[in-house]
Amino acid sequence: MNRREEIVRWALLALPMTLALLLFTVANVWRTATVVGADGELALDYARLDRFAEPTMLRVRLPRGAGAEKTLKLRLNRSYVDSVRIKNIIPKPQEMREEEGSYVFIFPVETLGEPNSVSFEVEGVAYGQLDGELAIAGKKKIGFRQYMLP
Repeated sequence: MNRREEIVRWALLALPMTLALLLFTVANVWRTATVVGADGELALDYARLDRFAEPTMLRVRLPRGAGAEKTLKLRLNRSYVDSVRIKNIIPKPQEMREEEGSYVFIFPVETLGEPNSVSFEVEGVAYGQLDGELAIAGKKKIGFRQYMLP
């Protein structure tokens, strides 16, 4: 075996491992995302890529002035909520109701603590692409997209 054949063989052996490492790195970087509202106040941290029926978190970061009233109303669109099972919400909402194609979660401001945030533990009950919209009631919404894999 000459030197050139040996180099080609080693390259062919290393190629699948290099591709696997590259795909793993790209998938992990692409897996999580943060969406920030146009005003820079409302933000959502979430997993873009997740497994069907596995728990995942939506962490909503709220503006400091979110507590101007006694309650905070967060809206999540109905199609997203119908595609996931909400396992837990921290802090617990005082009330949850359906309004205009959305679910509204109402929180007493004093339960939000510092920093102002709300976490939803959800698991997908539908495969594929899930499109969500989140807003503080009465304000502009932010959109996000998750993919639930088998």
